[in-house]
Amino acid sequence: RQSAKPDLVAQLGWIVFYVYNSGVMQSEDLEHTAKLCHLVADRTVLYSAAPKENAPALTSLLVCLADWSCRWEKLAVTVGRTPGIVTTLGCLLNAPFLHLRRQALWLMHCLSRVLALRDLTDISAATSGIVPLLTPGAACVPQVLTVLQRLATSLPTFRNSLKGNLAILAQLQQMTPEHQSECQKLLEILQLP
Repeated sequence: RQSAKPDLVAQLGWIVFYVYNSGVMQSEDLEHTAKLCHLVADRTVLYSAAPKENAPALTSLLVCLADWSCRWEKLAVTVGRTPGIVTTLGCLLNAPFLHLRRQALWLMHCLSRVLALRDLTDISAATSGIVPLLTPGAACVPQVLTVLQRLATSLPTFRNSLKGNLAILAQLQQMTPEHQSECQKLLEILQLP
């Protein structure tokens, strides 16, 4: 329902995620899952307008969308075609909470085939939001570098926006030694045309 509170939606999102991952629910018939996925994607777009207030709900909704999109191409298409999803991902790359930024990146990775066919202007404009995820010493740096490598490989438009972002390039130059090889891989990918 439209009037459902974000906390309730957050709890429902986690329940759905755990039910699907536990194997309790059989997923052979994707029709019902596709309907649920469409509702979750719509709610994610709605809640992204106020990410600070809706962070608990967005957290569980993004996890569900990424999980479904990685498992089933049909659901990735459903999510990727949701009106406003590209704008939502761009907005979440600048969310006030870093975990929402990481989850937005992961969802982008899961949707990369579909996003390759979309106008990524909103995402490209928000790449500066990635810089805090690359802060030396942050626990998420290895995962973020890996996801950025995959995104830069599969989405040329995104690769070009990373390549043109001086703050990201400067941050990559400041990486600690344990992340140098992953940084080097990303920098090599960014040199692709």
